[in-house]
Amino acid sequence: MFTRKIKRDLMLAASVQFYQKLTGVVVVALMARNLPVETMGRFLFAVSVISFFALVSELGTTRYLIGRAAENPSGVLDDLAEVLTVRILIVVPLFLVLNSVAFILAPDYFSVSLLCSIYLFLQELYHPFAALFIGTRRVGYRAFTGMVGYTAMVAFVLLAIILNGSLETILVGYVFSNALLIALSVFVVRRRFGRVTLLRGRYLPVAKSVLADSFPFFLITVLSLLHFKLGALMLGALSSFEAVAAYEASNRLLEASRVLIRPVALVFVPVCTALALQGAWSKLRTTFHRIALIAAGLGVLLAAVVTGASDVIVTGLYGSEYAGTADVLSILFLSTPAVFLGSTALFLARSIHAERRALVLMAVSLPISLVLNLMLVPGWGAQGAAWATFGSQWILMFALMKLLAGELGRKTSVVSPQLPYGFGETDLPPRT
Repeated sequence: MFTRKIKRDLMLAASVQFYQKLTGVVVVALMARNLPVETMGRFLFAVSVISFFALVSELGTTRYLIGRAAENPSGVLDDLAEVLTVRILIVVPLFLVLNSVAFILAPDYFSVSLLCSIYLFLQELYHPFAALFIGTRRVGYRAFTGMVGYTAMVAFVLLAIILNGSLETILVGYVFSNALLIALSVFVVRRRFGRVTLLRGRYLPVAKSVLADSFPFFLITVLSLLHFKLGALMLGALSSFEAVAAYEASNRLLEASRVLIRPVALVFVPVCTALALQGAWSKLRTTFHRIALIAAGLGVLLAAVVTGASDVIVTGLYGSEYAGTADVLSILFLSTPAVFLGSTALFLARSIHAERRALVLMAVSLPISLVLNLMLVPGWGAQGAAWATFGSQWILMFALMKLLAGELGRKTSVVSPQLPYGFGETDLPPRT
């Protein structure tokens, strides 16, 4: 069905996603068992606040660079340099502002804030390198650098705990592991692609050019987040905080389930981009149908498993107090086929430059979700919010799939003797 390289890339992408989540859980569990609850709370609060600003600072540049690397591999080093320059220009002032505010308002927590912001912003600066590896179909490099970095994080944290280190000592381990991640990525890029030189001057024109193309992806991320969080917001306004807890406990699992489809989307974005550049629209349509079948199959399978074991899942994860929310989990996971197909469609829209039209559809569907919540939440509480999410996700999915099907249906294939760079098994970009 797919080439050996695509199958291998899917395995690697899925493995690194799973390993990342696993090491994250292991590290937090180790810290929770060895740090006071109040100290752990300080850490998690700082991470939550700084992670939000780190997400904002990304501004869609990761998806932008994946697309650029797939479309223009010969200029991938220039694109990486531009994105890194823009990210640094945004991250450095944001870092200074956040830590200045922390120093003024909460000087006792300043050291935690400082170390958390260093490690999180270093983590953000790794994303452009990961995007280059994905866009040029070098998923093995993404897996190698990621797994080394995540393993180092576990090792540093474990060492700090064995030595009875404080939270600050543990966070120094976080910083070293992410610094190692970036150093290793720079080394791999230098050896396999060429030297990356940050821009000197022309900052404003470059920033405008990059952000003009990347900003739609950022808006898509924000709207996607709003789609998932609207139910909790409406429950807080129209129902009770108990209903919010009942809904969010299950909704977080639905959000986390997207990690299953993300490797499929990431691997096939450069493949579909290459086919679009080639003008091989017939093959792109076939590939699109196969990807949709995979996404739908995974969604149906997960929905069947979760709805059949919702009681066990809820009580096992959250305790007997949440036993009554199993219906909420079942309702939400009935939308997993739509969530998986919609997520895949949003990634593939970049391949045919349909991301702005996809953004419009997401913006239009948000008021529909709002209306559904207004209709269902007052009388049904958490279950009503779950049904509103179910309805809005299916509506959005059908709209996105119709958009892609329509765009691909209007294209006529052309014949070209050679696939573009990135579609072969062994080709590498030119060294500079």
